[in-house]
Amino acid sequence: MESVLIIPALNPDEKLITLVEKLKQNDIRIVIINDGSEEKYDNIFKLLKYKFRCELCTHTKNMGKGVALKTGLRYASLKYPDCSGYVTADADGQHSTEDILKVVDTLDKNPDSLVLGIRDFDKKNIPFKSRWGN
Repeated sequence: MESVLIIPALNPDEKLITLVEKLKQNDIRIVIINDGSEEKYDNIFKLLKYKFRCELCTHTKNMGKGVALKTGLRYASLKYPDCSGYVTADADGQHSTEDILKVVDTLDKNPDSLVLGIRDFDKKNIPFKSRWGN
């Protein structure tokens, strides 16, 4: 069975909608974690759930990216117990659709492997917080 994409999101914008729209053209199963976003972002999560058929997990308060990923992994392992693995991506557009699909494809072809993507932190579109943290 194919892998599952897990995306933690806090106060997402149109970038997440665009990413999901492109990925769903490739019939990717997606679990989105609303990590305590403000109420004004509810419409984005509803759109992702109902229009794009993403699975949605919600934290009532921000728990942090690590906890959000654990929530997504736990949910996906229960919902899709026979999947080949899990791929994670950011909600802010840092990971291109093409790169996510490459990782998904590689994992699906090698389900007993750990597949890691490598990012070039010298590029201009990498936020300072991500560059510094990594």
